[in-house]
Amino acid sequence: MDYRDLVTFSLYIATFVNPMRKLANFSELFANGFAGLNRFVEIMRTQPTVQDKPGAAGLTNVQGHIQVEDVSFAYDGGKPVFAGLSLTAQPGDIIGVTGPVACGKSTLGRVLLRLLEATSGEVYFKGENILKYNKKQMHKIYMSMQMIFQDPYSSLNPRMSVSELIADPIVTCRTTTSEKETMERVTELIHTVGLDERFVNSYPHELDG
Repeated sequence: MDYRDLVTFSLYIATFVNPMRKLANFSELFANGFAGLNRFVEIMRTQPTVQDKPGAAGLTNVQGHIQVEDVSFAYDGGKPVFAGLSLTAQPGDIIGVTGPVACGKSTLGRVLLRLLEATSGEVYFKGENILKYNKKQMHKIYMSMQMIFQDPYSSLNPRMSVSELIADPIVTCRTTTSEKETMERVTELIHTVGLDERFVNSYPHELDG
């Protein structure tokens, strides 16, 4: 047997081995997907254990219809993180976006808020395409659209107290006209969310749960 026979034999064996390898990979992928589906169903059927406190403020006057049409995003012209994505959210809707790690879930949120610029597509908020807004117009939109990041501590300035952190967006968005009015609004929000007043002058690392 010379090298040509050996190569021929190897190719012949590969015609049997490759399909078996693909079948094994598919079986593993199917098992992982089925396990993920079972976990998803389990989570969706779980009854919430967190209950509203007596006298909790209700969600009223909800506004802001959002429509996403054929939105795509890629970093610096590279491979798209996601492409052709469309969805609609009516006021009060809760939409869950699921997928594996690094599939673009957080990136989608950043694109909708224009923390990252979409490669293509349109994002409508209250009937207007905000992807065409200038900086001043987006500043007003941010009073109605916010993003809560996965790691809350990365969003909190460790050098600012709780009252300063709450007051910061109020001052930035200019929703009050004086320091006194700002602090009154801070106190109102602290009571609304049920935060103990002892935390008002605390710093992020001093919060206990």
